[in-house]
Amino acid sequence: MSLIVAVVLFAAWAYWLYAGKARSRGGAAALLMSIVAAFAAFDGTTLAMREYARTRDGVVTTGIVTGKFSSTGAGGTPTIRAFPYRRSWRASATGFTIHDELARLVFTGSLNAWIIDYRYGCSRAYGCSGRDFVPEALWRRLSVDRTVNVRRARGDRYSSRLDENPQLRLALFDVAFASSLFLGAAAVSGRLPAPRRPRYVTVPAVVVGVQPVKYGPATRWRVRFAYFDVNGIAQESADEVVKDVWKPGDECTAVFPHDQPALASFRPVGHA
Repeated sequence: MSLIVAVVLFAAWAYWLYAGKARSRGGAAALLMSIVAAFAAFDGTTLAMREYARTRDGVVTTGIVTGKFSSTGAGGTPTIRAFPYRRSWRASATGFTIHDELARLVFTGSLNAWIIDYRYGCSRAYGCSGRDFVPEALWRRLSVDRTVNVRRARGDRYSSRLDENPQLRLALFDVAFASSLFLGAAAVSGRLPAPRRPRYVTVPAVVVGVQPVKYGPATRWRVRFAYFDVNGIAQESADEVVKDVWKPGDECTAVFPHDQPALASFRPVGHA
């Protein structure tokens, strides 16, 4: 049921993503980001619900370690990877997806995987089995045939974890990673509105020259002033005023369109 809901939600997202003008802007990149995000979101929410059930109404069962594996072959144990090169060993992609690898890198500082296989008693005739990706310290402490405590939700025969290996932070990481990718996909596709820049920018300036300009019997003064634009580039502009009260070195302000910093108007300091 949860898979059907996830598929329906993703279909609705894809429709919204490509509706209108979004179809022509970054479509392929947005779709790829959305697919990766969907897998991470599904894994994260599923794991979060399982962790909630295990904590709220969980049971702890005695199990036994049946195997130890790692991506490094440490301690002479079999090496396991997402795409194993040894025909005799096959590994599930679970635990080696992009969000799984990133979570390991964030939480441990390494991409190395440390894996424990175990069996425990349940309502099935031959018992149940599980596989955990665990911290290196726990992996080195456990050994094959050692008993371990296994936590699962009451009545759940399909998922479990070692009692010493809580997974809530992994679930939260997956959800956060998925959210960031969904936002990125929306931005790439053009569905998110671009941040609105101010139409005009006001920056400090300084007068560098003043000269009179004759208009018949009237006289105005042409004030040249220098300033830095929003990118830190030195600019210089000029404007005319009616009063002869300015001299080189006086402080003033420059007001210009955000995308045309060379076309500035002169303003006294504090002018609204």
